[in-house]
Amino acid sequence: KKYIELPAAEPADGGRGGNVYLRVDRTCDSLLHLHERKTWRAKKGYHGSAAEHASGGRERHRVAPDQEHMYIPVPPGTVVRRKRTGELLGDMTKHGQTLLVAEGGGGGLAARRQQRQVNRKMRNGKEEDFEASDIAIDTASLVSTVGEDGEELSIELLMRVVADCGLVGLPNVGKSSLLKAVTRASPEIANYAFTTLMPNLGVIKTEDDLAPTGESSTVMADLPGLIEGAHKGLGLGRAFLRHLRRTRSMVCVVDASGQDPVSDYVVVRQELKLYNPEYVKRPHILVLNKTDL
Repeated sequence: KKYIELPAAEPADGGRGGNVYLRVDRTCDSLLHLHERKTWRAKKGYHGSAAEHASGGRERHRVAPDQEHMYIPVPPGTVVRRKRTGELLGDMTKHGQTLLVAEGGGGGLAARRQQRQVNRKMRNGKEEDFEASDIAIDTASLVSTVGEDGEELSIELLMRVVADCGLVGLPNVGKSSLLKAVTRASPEIANYAFTTLMPNLGVIKTEDDLAPTGESSTVMADLPGLIEGAHKGLGLGRAFLRHLRRTRSMVCVVDASGQDPVSDYVVVRQELKLYNPEYVKRPHILVLNKTDL
């Protein structure tokens, strides 16, 4: 028969909105993939639904599913701070590590659940103890509730390179060439100063009988060149000197074909000391490059 009215749908509780997480991904080597998108928002939850006269049952389930969480990939060494106050929210260093940034709002309640909650309070409580929001609802005019708003938060992300060894030196002394020679990294190499504008990472793998896999790996970071006054922000100074905070040792690369290699070495060590005295206390190796020139 035509036009048969189907049973009313069951009232349904709304599902929660998704949370927003940051998650460390070792395949990420920078934060550049986040620059063009300023706002990240997980999917919204659902409001509670009331019984309809003849919906046909699309909302027959009594609880709507929660939304999936959003995971934003960030590189190891990402420091997370609250934008307005500078409060430290997390220091993310290990692959797979997650940080909850914003929690999704709760879903709305279905009309039937509201009725059960009010009836329970009327049995166990006294009328004078009710708050304004606890007023009993007439079962003939039950309405569903809307879901809660999720959290909103503005954050700042700062990446600090996590490496076993950091390559430091004046511009155009061959740090990137050294990194390419001892690892599989492919940094940009050219015959002009400040070719390297972002830290480059490479991995050196060596045989190690004590390691579970039979080999050990060392992460090497190639940092942009330093100039005199870098600790004050000259050149690319302070923006990249901070990356050395997580390095265990340093390799100071000096151009042996330069006018005064000894003076160049002293300048680099002095800039490291003025920025952070702890830097010059770490083990370091001096590498003389371009000895064939």
